[in-house]
Amino acid sequence: MLYQIKCLFYEHTFALALVLRFLLVAYGRIHDSLFKLKYTDIDYKVFTDAASFVYKGESPYLRETYRYTPLIAFLLIPNVTLCKDFGKILFSIFDILTGYFVHKILKFSKVPLSRSRILTAIYLFNPISIAISTRGNADCLICFVVMSAIYFHMKNRTILSSICLGFAIHLKLYPVIYLIPFFISLYKIPVTNNFVAKIRSNYSLYNILNSCMSLIWDSIYHLNINHVKFQVTLITTLTYLTLLFYNTYGYSFLYETYLYHFKRLDHRHNLSLYFYHIYHLVDKHQKLNFLVYPFFQLLCVVTCGLIVDDLILSMCLQTIMFIALNKVCTCQYFIWWISLLPLALAKAKLTQDDIKNLFYSGLLFILSLGLWLFFAYLLEFVGISTYIHLFASSIFFTYSQFNLAWKIYSICNNYSTVNNSTNNVEKGKLND
Repeated sequence: MLYQIKCLFYEHTFALALVLRFLLVAYGRIHDSLFKLKYTDIDYKVFTDAASFVYKGESPYLRETYRYTPLIAFLLIPNVTLCKDFGKILFSIFDILTGYFVHKILKFSKVPLSRSRILTAIYLFNPISIAISTRGNADCLICFVVMSAIYFHMKNRTILSSICLGFAIHLKLYPVIYLIPFFISLYKIPVTNNFVAKIRSNYSLYNILNSCMSLIWDSIYHLNINHVKFQVTLITTLTYLTLLFYNTYGYSFLYETYLYHFKRLDHRHNLSLYFYHIYHLVDKHQKLNFLVYPFFQLLCVVTCGLIVDDLILSMCLQTIMFIALNKVCTCQYFIWWISLLPLALAKAKLTQDDIKNLFYSGLLFILSLGLWLFFAYLLEFVGISTYIHLFASSIFFTYSQFNLAWKIYSICNNYSTVNNSTNNVEKGKLND
């Protein structure tokens, strides 16, 4: 009986996941009419208002705080003409399609069917991805486009992959960090292996600089036609989309969609490690302090892109580091790496200790997030000043993200090391 239920679940995983999301979209209407704390994301109202302006032939940027590409406003025009929940349904479908690409990539990577089903189900029934899509947040769309880029890249469809990555960067700037692992993965030989080995042998400044110069030379020397295709297509895609909307909406498009995010300093409480510092400095114009924030973020993101030779693992770790050290951090960002996690762990031979470590790291992440949300609720809805508590919770939460990233890297890197050693032994036997 249990086996039959399990088979039924796996056969109808996508249908069940979609029905669950549709039910939560319907529940959202009831919840919003009964409770002060709304189920619907605050940005969804912004999207709908922007869509109404676009429908009337006006600029979506007439809606204050609309800081996204006009594409989202165009996609959500049916919110105005058809049904106000259309966008939530659309984002839910994109979320399911992301899960479908997860399944396709796992299948292409020759992951055993039973494991592939479990990993796909982990994404499809993850409470964060479910909540993000059904509350009306557009990040599901970005995850779908990023996953499309990975899928086409693995199928050696460089141009399609590059177009998808260009669209992802247009939709939201953060996927630009993936240029490093994508570019490195196009090499016929592992150009970063010597770089990592040299760095680990000697941490002196001279050796690091020398290793960087060697890496640059190797990268230029071993360029191939796929790199040219990738760069030309990516630049063409981004240029076309940027010029298209710039000609239509002018400077307001450039500023609200891109430039604003570089100067954005959110002094309201958010999950970022830096929010309390920004809260005290926002009116003091200490710009030098604000330049420090992206330095550590950039350092960690570039390091993860260079030293991790697996494309998806590198992207997953980059994303966790980017979010952990970003000057603004909200819960919706977590879906960026949650969609990559099943793929990153797909080939790792998880021992019982590995599963325990992952579980405890995940639990620490959830508990630290819950603690932060508790103090945020007291501040926002009860009116109790909890800024110091929130700052301490932000530090704890940042640590939990670093801890999670390290556990993921350790587990996957151990598998990679063992696998490479096995391959070397087999090659040695063949040579004998």
